[in-house]
Amino acid sequence: MGTRIVAPGSEAQFPQYAHHTGRITLTHADTEPDERIGGHSGATTWWKDGTTSYVLHFRGGPEHGHAMADETDTAIQALDSLREGEPMSGDRLWAALRDVRRLRNRLEALESELILYAREDDPQGRARMSLREIGEVTNTHHTTVAERVDRMRAGTHAPFRRWLVQGTDREAMHGGATTRQPRVPTLREQLAEAPGGAFLAEAIPMDPGGYVITVTNYTPEPEQLLRIDLPDWDNFRSASAGHRLIEQGFQVLPAAHYESDRAAGWKPGVDGLTYSAPVYRLPEAD
Repeated sequence: MGTRIVAPGSEAQFPQYAHHTGRITLTHADTEPDERIGGHSGATTWWKDGTTSYVLHFRGGPEHGHAMADETDTAIQALDSLREGEPMSGDRLWAALRDVRRLRNRLEALESELILYAREDDPQGRARMSLREIGEVTNTHHTTVAERVDRMRAGTHAPFRRWLVQGTDREAMHGGATTRQPRVPTLREQLAEAPGGAFLAEAIPMDPGGYVITVTNYTPEPEQLLRIDLPDWDNFRSASAGHRLIEQGFQVLPAAHYESDRAAGWKPGVDGLTYSAPVYRLPEAD
């Protein structure tokens, strides 16, 4: 990874587990490396101050191999800081969260493309790996793997696939590199198609405190299907309210979560105290 020379004493300005200020460089003043071979997978250097550097080899250039190495470097720094209880500045925390997100997206695209490659025919005309083999190594049921492969072959890819395959022969394979987001049904469509019909959940403050959540079928006449008393609630909690409904066999219609004037599917009333959400009855488990 290389070494950056720092004037004696200046290393004290850096937190113990945040030396890597130069990105893919290590700051070591007046220390000598102990170079050994790190097993069968690469060259590792152990330093007398207790840090370790590992040599990565890649041909991907700045947008591919170097980008992943940068983000991995940041993630390892954050890991060390968290394990050692070292405070992180606001800038370091922001950079760590950003790079971990980016690295996760790249790894998702890489895993997806490896699965596609595994299902392509080898020179003998057979899939390189079976669905069960892929499921075993990814800890996923083989039917889930099959559904994932079908979606990707239809063109629904990981968001970072373009980053991975752009400029390669794989770019035009499996529906191209463009991510196709599945269309979310509208709330009106889900209200019409809800299995067993749609109902109205309402949350109303109780006196002297707390909330009560009810589910009412208003067709043809009002009929209360469920009542949940929450006397310990000093304010309404939309996400928790949704979980309470699920526990009782009802669920907020998914499309309601995408409505801009709702929180977790719940719409506040004009008084700002009452809330309502469209729900449907969950099918009983077989």
